[in-house]
Amino acid sequence: MIQLDFGGLAKRFQEDLTLVVSVVREKGLAHFGRPLVVGLALVFASNTFFYKPAAKKVRAINAKIVTAQSVSQYAEDFRARRDRLSWSYGQLPRLEDREQWLFKSLVESLKAENIVPDKLPPMGESEVSGLITQQASMGTSVKFMEAVRWLNRIETGTPLIHIQAVSLVKKQGAIIGVTDVTCEVTTIIPKQRLDR
Repeated sequence: MIQLDFGGLAKRFQEDLTLVVSVVREKGLAHFGRPLVVGLALVFASNTFFYKPAAKKVRAINAKIVTAQSVSQYAEDFRARRDRLSWSYGQLPRLEDREQWLFKSLVESLKAENIVPDKLPPMGESEVSGLITQQASMGTSVKFMEAVRWLNRIETGTPLIHIQAVSLVKKQGAIIGVTDVTCEVTTIIPKQRLDR
């Protein structure tokens, strides 16, 4: 590590200053007038034409760097959120599949589990803020484990169907283990995707 002798430096600066003052006294200020004017003019010109424009460019570039860094940070956050939103849209039914999609999906899930419904009322539909909500209800009499498998098939399927309510009631006078199952399901269909 370099060690500086501040006492020696101060003494040297004092000696140099004393020498300059003595030379100016001896020769006179008029003798150094032209070099001082030229020196001051060069310092002024350098400051005006070189330092100030360069400092202004440096400030502008630093401002652009700060802006680019914040934009980059927000761009990463935006991409992550857009990807999550795209994934969510991928889990929902498409607008083109709107007609009877939920009803057909329920019928297919029933067929896959060999369940015959007691009642399949018509599907209901409502629209709020650009989202179409479809609701359907279904009732059947099945064994408990068949109902569990069927409900699991509905909830794990894609596009997404949400089981809103399930009612399990022991069927009166039926075979032991058979229950009346009433299930209400719903799904959301976006009219317009916001991730594009």
